[in-house]
Amino acid sequence: LITDPLVAATLAGKTLDFRGAMDGLYGAGDQPIHFFYIHFLCLLTALYLPLFALAASIGAGTGDETFWLSDAVTFLVVLLNDIFIIGLRLLGQKMARPYGDDYEDLSVMHYVNSTYVASNRIVESTSPEPLSPELEAQIASQRADIGNAWVTSAAEGKMPPTP
Repeated sequence: LITDPLVAATLAGKTLDFRGAMDGLYGAGDQPIHFFYIHFLCLLTALYLPLFALAASIGAGTGDETFWLSDAVTFLVVLLNDIFIIGLRLLGQKMARPYGDDYEDLSVMHYVNSTYVASNRIVESTSPEPLSPELEAQIASQRADIGNAWVTSAAEGKMPPTP
């Protein structure tokens, strides 16, 4: 047990540094969960749950030592344990293939990569060359007149300008 606050803070900092270094070794942000996890839960489902149910039923009593309340509580404990373990297994299977094989599923990494490429194109682009005054005058003369659309009531003097 660590009682010194300075030692505890130093240990916590070193632990966080270690976790950060481990995260840098293997970026698992886009990776599905490991193959071992699902198979471990399948093994747990196939071996542990029946053995737990057998041990709980034997512990509940047999023959003259049968107690209905103990049987009911044991049944609920076994049922909740089964739901928990099987739910973990199903969750692991869903997490292993989060987008499934449906046609409407999105390819997230495709969109991330295309956004990255488009962003790099924008960053690496250059400004266009300025137009010559003659070309600018020619473009302005070919432009259609839009009337007084840019004139506001403040510009016409009807309203005082805001400070």
